[in-house]
Amino acid sequence: MTLLWLSVALAADPAADRVFFLVIDGMRDEEGVLGTDTNLPHLWDELRPTGAYAFPLQNRDATLTDAAHRSIMAGRRGPMPGLPWYPGRDLQRVWSPTLAEVVGNARGGGGYVIGNTVFLDSQGRSLAPGYRGGTIREASTEANSTASDDDIYAQLLAELGADDRVVLYNIHEADKSGHADKWDGYIAGLQRADSIVDDLVHRVGTARDTFFVFSDHGRHRDETWMGHGDDCTGCRQSWLLAFGAGIRAGVEVSTAPEIIDLAPTAAWLTGAPMPSTRGRVLAEILVDPPAEPADADALVEPALAVDGAGTTFEVARRLPHAADDGALVMRSRPAGGGWTAWTTFAEEADSPEMPSIAAGGGVLWRAWRTWQIDTGNWGIVGEASADGGTTWASPVRLARAVQYYEAPRLVGADAGFAATWWADARASADAPATLHTYAGTATAWIESEVDPGDVFHAPTEPTSVYSTSAGPLTLFAAIPSEHYDPPQDGDTTNPGDQDRDLWLLRGVGTGSPGVVRVTQTDDVEYWPALTESPEGQLVAAWAHRAGPKLADGAWDLRLATSADHGVTWSDTVAVESPAEAWKPVLVSGPEGTWMVAVEVEGATQTLAAYAVVDGKAERRATLATSTGWIDELSAVAVADGLQVAWTDGVDTNVHHIGDVLAPWASLAAKEDTGKTPAPPDDPCGCSHGSGLLGLGLPLLWVRRRRAPTLVVARDG
Repeated sequence: MTLLWLSVALAADPAADRVFFLVIDGMRDEEGVLGTDTNLPHLWDELRPTGAYAFPLQNRDATLTDAAHRSIMAGRRGPMPGLPWYPGRDLQRVWSPTLAEVVGNARGGGGYVIGNTVFLDSQGRSLAPGYRGGTIREASTEANSTASDDDIYAQLLAELGADDRVVLYNIHEADKSGHADKWDGYIAGLQRADSIVDDLVHRVGTARDTFFVFSDHGRHRDETWMGHGDDCTGCRQSWLLAFGAGIRAGVEVSTAPEIIDLAPTAAWLTGAPMPSTRGRVLAEILVDPPAEPADADALVEPALAVDGAGTTFEVARRLPHAADDGALVMRSRPAGGGWTAWTTFAEEADSPEMPSIAAGGGVLWRAWRTWQIDTGNWGIVGEASADGGTTWASPVRLARAVQYYEAPRLVGADAGFAATWWADARASADAPATLHTYAGTATAWIESEVDPGDVFHAPTEPTSVYSTSAGPLTLFAAIPSEHYDPPQDGDTTNPGDQDRDLWLLRGVGTGSPGVVRVTQTDDVEYWPALTESPEGQLVAAWAHRAGPKLADGAWDLRLATSADHGVTWSDTVAVESPAEAWKPVLVSGPEGTWMVAVEVEGATQTLAAYAVVDGKAERRATLATSTGWIDELSAVAVADGLQVAWTDGVDTNVHHIGDVLAPWASLAAKEDTGKTPAPPDDPCGCSHGSGLLGLGLPLLWVRRRRAPTLVVARDG
């Protein structure tokens, strides 16, 4: 959060003390808000006039109960949609703080999660260090899956505590009956949910409570009405009814909000900073809405590239407003010069996000993820420029999928090669997800697809590098096939989908790709990073978490190297860090190989630089600290050091670009303070007075959808 908003928040009384997310699971619009006279008399006739009604509420994520609730609680698209449920799958959680965690951290207390579906058993807490869940209780259990809606409601009333500031309550019978092709049970479930919500509001509601009632997903609109999970409008189109503290009365909006907008809206009402959200606060339904930011102050998801002439290029995403779907922006900086102004691209796209950029062989490539209105699903779009970004060839739609993709990753090389990698996020026990890749030249994009067969399942986080010796390579995390099947009763040898390992894909674009397993442990490996050192050695880094249970382990960093182009790998080496560490990024240049990673201790996050020497990583410098959320790291090597971009903030996402202007030799000098000497005299022509921690890092702190902006120093 900005310092200014922090003072305002401490002085002002938040609108709400407690928020309820009441989810009527699997309600199709035809029998719900479009058939209100019969099935929802309490919600439609009595409660709707007291609050705000939004139709449609879009689910642009996986239209499945498990994945949708992850997006609802995290306020952003999750990395693991559609994975099957297993007994004790304690680590199948989001990687960013949940609404319950941020409200508990800011206001005290915690949260309560309950429902008669097993998919609710891991929705209250995240895997994010610094957010341990505290008093958050996840009351949904495997035994609850056989309970009735009335049983679960009675349990909620008996267990609900005064300090449960966030309540996630899933009312599930309608969805269960729908899957079972029991029409009468489905309708009865909707009607009972209507009565339960009405009774709950009048029984426990106070003037300081806010209620959000909605459906996580719908159902098919044809004879296969029993199912859901694809891109049909019946599955994707939901609705929202909000009422209570801080909500305008008698309001109907048609701004088509998304389910990822609910968490930041609830966080705003409770005065809780939610730094990692990608949703927007629904100002149109609030009595006291936050101010919309200036477009330049709402940039996230930065990515960097540098060409052979030393020019640095940066792309980022401008977040949407109520009547604006956002855009992507780009700027550049010649060696020794200052940044150009931001220019906008992908303006015609719907929900453009996760931009990436690469340079090589005199060609620039950029790619991004976008919502395809005509098909109702996500796609990857790419384009190339042969004149340094002055003009661009027509965008090319590379692919589409029912669910959203992992973010595209581009990598360039002097030979003119670029690639974008992502995983098809939809997987099942008999249909493992495939890994899609694209190679690009100045004139064409060439598709490759890897079918893992029985080797691994659910690949995520692909990261790529162009090796001068081995061509294009990509490293990714996936579930080993031996751990993908549900464990049987009494089976202690199969931890289910807790285990994730790293895999290397070799030879894309050269014929028959091969997959090499890099790690093989019972622990969890995430956030892979890959680079090639100046000596031609491959270096892999990742975040490691020991222990099969949420409370057992902490994040640390691991390294491995390969001297034979990724065919075989060294033993794993642990990286010493003063705190929990994750999200590593690797970059190599003439001076050597560097790793930038996030360290977390309590509420403080630190961006740190490590030098990779002889297969080991040594901590060399602190680049920035924040009491918020550091995410989306990108780094490139330039002649005078590193350039690093990241997203920073406390109550929301903030774009933050930093240059480590000190020479690499100075950065590499070990110092007990973790700081580096002062930078040379403004080689970029963008001095703004005091640097950050002696590194000349310009600091930009802004607030998105909040009160006025505080700018400490602005870059370029």
